[in-house]
Amino acid sequence: MAFLPKTHVLLCCEHRLLLYQVQGQKIVFSQEWSLGDEGGFAAALLEVGQVSAQKSDEALIVGFPLNAFNFVHFTLPNAAQENLDEAVGYELMRHVAYDLSQAWYDYQLSEQGGSLRIDVMLALRLPLQQQLAAISAAGLTVTGMAPTLLVAAWLTGHNGLFVQGGDKTLECLTCRSGHVELAVSRDCANTSDSQLLQPLPQELSADDELCVLDENALTEKISQQMDRTLRVFALGVGDSVSSLKALPHRIDLVPPHVLRQRRLRLRLLIGAGLLFAVSLLVYPAAEWLGKQSALAGLDSQISEMRHQVEALSTLREQNQEMKDRVERLAAYVQGRTRPLDLLKEVTDVLTAETWLSAFEIHEQQLILRGTTADATAVLEALATSPLLQDVKFDSPVVKKGTLETFSIVATLK
Repeated sequence: MAFLPKTHVLLCCEHRLLLYQVQGQKIVFSQEWSLGDEGGFAAALLEVGQVSAQKSDEALIVGFPLNAFNFVHFTLPNAAQENLDEAVGYELMRHVAYDLSQAWYDYQLSEQGGSLRIDVMLALRLPLQQQLAAISAAGLTVTGMAPTLLVAAWLTGHNGLFVQGGDKTLECLTCRSGHVELAVSRDCANTSDSQLLQPLPQELSADDELCVLDENALTEKISQQMDRTLRVFALGVGDSVSSLKALPHRIDLVPPHVLRQRRLRLRLLIGAGLLFAVSLLVYPAAEWLGKQSALAGLDSQISEMRHQVEALSTLREQNQEMKDRVERLAAYVQGRTRPLDLLKEVTDVLTAETWLSAFEIHEQQLILRGTTADATAVLEALATSPLLQDVKFDSPVVKKGTLETFSIVATLK
């Protein structure tokens, strides 16, 4: 535990890893590792874990390649602010082609013409699992993540175009005061330089910088095309950086309040230990000098600190129980077929001349009632659905003129 905790920043580039330790808004440590062969990333991480010595109450922010993230922008009415998290989640379902449970995301809110502008950054879980597992195996705990270029832009405090060009990809990010305006990742394989440079802005404003993480032939071409001097990203011990607590679009894997609770709990434990040690040293002198009242006051403080520690331990156990219940509930809900998915599936398989009068879901059972020209055809169509099984008539089909009234039950898979 650190009384002045550091924030560890690990930037993953194509050919190297950069580690910075920030205390307050000053860099107190920095080191670089080159990535060689295919296993170089895991080997370098083991060295990072030994050097970093991350404590349980210290944050680790990891910068991953830009192609691991997606940016989505949309607006919402002002009324959505009352339940903003839910509104953002529903709106995101219209903009991404995957289930939100498969991704982490964070959003920024701003006013725009009487509406709410929402800037969302998402990271799919599956592509990052291997890197996160390697970082965890090195004894490190990732508390937050963001694109490497965005973290670099925020640390330097510069506005403009940030570029990272390697053998495999070219990444470009335009950032002004933490606001991402352009984010492009291009595959360098089988792509000409002119095609790679096509998405770049043709010019920057007078106050903008052209910053690169690594200087090479490709970044030189960018500099010539934009007629700008390259500023190479470089930070060292003693440099001042922007506060990482305000880093925009940081996706927190461990909420900041959890780190604060850990810090408080450990400080209380250490304080109690120090008080106890002091009491052992002071006791003979206090007895000899007859200062029993001072000793009694010290004992009272130790007792109070012990109660606080016990209360915090109880709170931690309660939080863990709540977390376990929520995770079990989330697993249960995720495993169930969603009503909207089921309704869409039924709508897709039913014929145009079928009308439903009842659509009911009871636990794992679906009940459909309605009229159609051919009830047997409806039954056969539902039986082919991947969401249903044991499809059968609940009661005999009743024929009324050219239509048939049916009641069908099925079990949800």
